[in-house]
Amino acid sequence: MNLFEKYFQGKLRPEEQQELAEKRQDPNFEAEFQSYQQAFRAIQQQGETALKARLQAKERQLSGHPTKHQTRQLARRILQIAAVLLVSLLTITLWNRTHSEKDYLSDYFTPAFNTTLPNLRGNSGQDIAPPLQAALNAYNQKDYTTAILHFQKIQADSLQDIVHFYQANAHLALANSAEAIPLLQKLITDDNDYRYQSRWYLALAYLDQGRVSLAKDLLEPLRGQTGSYQKKASQILSSLE
Repeated sequence: MNLFEKYFQGKLRPEEQQELAEKRQDPNFEAEFQSYQQAFRAIQQQGETALKARLQAKERQLSGHPTKHQTRQLARRILQIAAVLLVSLLTITLWNRTHSEKDYLSDYFTPAFNTTLPNLRGNSGQDIAPPLQAALNAYNQKDYTTAILHFQKIQADSLQDIVHFYQANAHLALANSAEAIPLLQKLITDDNDYRYQSRWYLALAYLDQGRVSLAKDLLEPLRGQTGSYQKKASQILSSLE
């Protein structure tokens, strides 16, 4: 359940309320939030309007002063209508989510293949080499949880690009897109060997978090740029239109 859903259901924890407040400072995120809010209010209003119309029609059928029996019948009918409307609204909401939200991470994500190991000579000794070697070995064996633990031990500035990139991929492989996002955000803003790939993976992470506008901003350049992600970016953008 994402932050939007929890907000409208009144289920946000204090730390999630703070997280939402911070994210709403981003104009793109705020635009998505307002879209969700408008949709929620429309569904809510639709339900209230339908219920009011049915009750008014029922009341018109009871001319004069209703008997106790008629009153009880009306009360039962009100409960029945309310129950039907509640089920209908929930069904509509679930149907819309099922048909509007695609699992892009499952459909399009493939962990980046590690083909090279950086030359560790010149770094601060053997205290760096073992955790990086262990992290990449675990990553290559698809033991992503272990890989992340090793990546987190590496502090050398000269290795942070490779650490952030493969650590983010390990998180995405475990469907932990929220953890991958800050790592990838660092890579797309700096000049490094992973900048192009990181835009693609960050777009998938944003989509997994429901941050569609931010994902589109990353996918649009990829769609117009010849490369391995051009076709996939075009497919995703077409599905979002």
